[in-house]
Amino acid sequence: MQKTITEREAQSRFAEIFDAARKSAVAIAGEGRKTVFLLSSDKYAKYREYS
Repeated sequence: MQKTITEREAQSRFAEIFDAARKSAVAIAGEGRKTVFLLSSDKYAKYREYS
């Protein structure tokens, strides 16, 4: 399941967010909308296979 956090939360809890992204994508929202997705290299490779 994807988790969404704010930019500020990502800055203050980066190590925890980094670990969470190994299991599931993490969306980082800035200015009220999702702007960045953090995901593991394995999940990114799978994404690239299908895109």
